[in-house]
Amino acid sequence: MAAQALVRVLYLYETNSLAVPERLVRVKVMVVLFQIMSRVLQHQNEDGSWGTLGSREETSYAILTLANVSSLPFLNPVAGQIESSVSRGRKYLKSIKALEEIKLTPVDYIWGGKVSYGVENVCHSYVLAALNTPIPQYLLGPRVSGLVNIPQKRVISFTKFYGKLPMFSEVESWRLKLWLMEGYLFLPDLERMRVGVFSRNGEVEDKYFEYLPFSWTGPNGLEDIQVGAQTLFDMMMISMINYQVDEFFDGVVSNGDLKAISELRYTIESLFSKRASSKQQNGVKNGQKNGTGKDLMTDFYEQLDEFCQFVLSYPRIQNASTRDKTQLELELKAYLLAHTQQCEDSIRLRRLNSKGISSGPNTSYIRWVQTIATDHLSSRYAFAFLTCLLGNNEEDYLPNAEVRYIAQDCCTHLSVVCRMFNDYGSLDRDLQEAHMNSLFFPEFGTSSEDGRDGRNELVRLAQYERKLLSLAFEELENACGTRYPRIYQIMRLFYNANEIYTEVYEIRDPSSWV
Repeated sequence: MAAQALVRVLYLYETNSLAVPERLVRVKVMVVLFQIMSRVLQHQNEDGSWGTLGSREETSYAILTLANVSSLPFLNPVAGQIESSVSRGRKYLKSIKALEEIKLTPVDYIWGGKVSYGVENVCHSYVLAALNTPIPQYLLGPRVSGLVNIPQKRVISFTKFYGKLPMFSEVESWRLKLWLMEGYLFLPDLERMRVGVFSRNGEVEDKYFEYLPFSWTGPNGLEDIQVGAQTLFDMMMISMINYQVDEFFDGVVSNGDLKAISELRYTIESLFSKRASSKQQNGVKNGQKNGTGKDLMTDFYEQLDEFCQFVLSYPRIQNASTRDKTQLELELKAYLLAHTQQCEDSIRLRRLNSKGISSGPNTSYIRWVQTIATDHLSSRYAFAFLTCLLGNNEEDYLPNAEVRYIAQDCCTHLSVVCRMFNDYGSLDRDLQEAHMNSLFFPEFGTSSEDGRDGRNELVRLAQYERKLLSLAFEELENACGTRYPRIYQIMRLFYNANEIYTEVYEIRDPSSWV
């Protein structure tokens, strides 16, 4: 019914018979219709039916839904799968003589009251419609087609690329295409937010931008937990903004020195302090000039302040519990301070000659990789943001100390794994640009000055961390039990959204994505 109504809206929009805001159609209607279609396709049973028991009425609902949604004008990459799915569904209805067998059986009792029941006339009407309805229901023209841009060649190319990753190696290609196409529907709104926080003046084209949506739609489809479109978009946006934070701090390294780093650290502390804003800003105005007449540190302060305000005042997290919002603030502060420390380490590294390339910060590798290095990747703060999105005023999203501790431990281990493979994949770039890398630590005391022959050791450490992560997930599943299964599912979604990048780092450095 929902699909039928929304497709009718598109038809009326196409014919100028209904005044509907373009953005509502493009951002909301298109995404909802596509998700309906995607979920129907993915939940068909092997015998062609739908539903737990293969009800003829549920199967008819699904066929009619596909008949309506197949009217969307951008479905060529999965048109064959839609046709096959409808054909199999109709074949199933004929095989069970859905029209001939008038009397309903308990399999057909899909309506709920005090008891389950079915209505013969209603059931047979839907079966009759499913067997005879035209596909597609409407032929939509250029007005609707112009709202969405899903490049078919890119979808095919990305399907081959992601199909090589272990995570998706056994996934049918049509499913990957579905998740990729769903991701493209989010791109226009992400594009609108590209300069919503950081000005990004002079920044080069975002090589990662086109990859962001699938990092959430792919895991959401893989785990089949059906997180809502708005939550997916919110996490895509946070991922995008976090890339821009990386760009911002790269600018700090390019334009600043160790004195500037010290002032930047004070700036971050000021942003999170309880002092009056005027007093906070007074401490950061004696920095270098940025070439426009404005103090460099004042510019840094203003951009970081806008970023923090964007995250902490984000409308959809305001319903979170006080504890969850406090945790987000703590993790956000740790994230920014870790970036500052990374900047300091990189500036010091640039001062070393080639013989000193293996010298790391004045700390042990294990302490660095479990604190600064993992905070720098944003996973901990992004997970805190996700829990705020899903929480409410009444109670914390993570319901008790055990679940909270183990979930955060999962997040720590996945951050360590991602950082290790990040450094494994980006060694050449980090050598060239003098960015701190795991392989620069003396623990990887290798015979080569550039750290290359330490890669095998780093991989073994990453495999060790993966074992710990696997154990942590087992404990989390036990702790969640039958009372909180959704929390475990959400943690799996978050893990896979990060694991995509880990698996890509094993293939190539994402900074080279084109």
